[in-house]
Amino acid sequence: NDGGGSSYKRHANIISNSADTSESVLDFWTTAGSSTASKKMTILGNGHVGINTTSPSKLLHLYTGTASAGEQMLYIENATAGGEAAMAFKNNDQYFTMGLWGSQSDAFAIRDVTSDGYRMFIHAAGNTDIQGGNIRLRDHTYVSGNLYVSGSVIAADGTADDHVSGLSGYFGKFGI
Repeated sequence: NDGGGSSYKRHANIISNSADTSESVLDFWTTAGSSTASKKMTILGNGHVGINTTSPSKLLHLYTGTASAGEQMLYIENATAGGEAAMAFKNNDQYFTMGLWGSQSDAFAIRDVTSDGYRMFIHAAGNTDIQGGNIRLRDHTYVSGNLYVSGSVIAADGTADDHVSGLSGYFGKFGI
């Protein structure tokens, strides 16, 4: 019971610890199908939060000891039709988001919020759109299906070429 004479069992605890006076720790304990409580979340004095770890090394540290196929460490969901389910990444210079947006609900998108433009879409049908700037594909990049290019293909030395080796025919500045 809860120690106060109640018939209810205690299933969770919040404990503030300090091994010394240098740093306090806040631990959250719960039970999962047993009567023995275990630590599920730790907040260190420096603000680092650990879920399933008692020693978070970053601001947010998620840990799992299982290697189940398809198990996600982080799950972001918006149950509203056309709603947004996204993450943001920001520093002093740049602000990007990635996820699903109401206006692009059939695609996973990477958005440059700083420049107010979408940079990449991966559509549910498997099509990928990369927008703006220079696209640099490195060694061992393969395209399965059709490749559509709007603009010029620029050689590694920075010069435009009217023909791409190994392909025949011409379409604008891109040899096909």
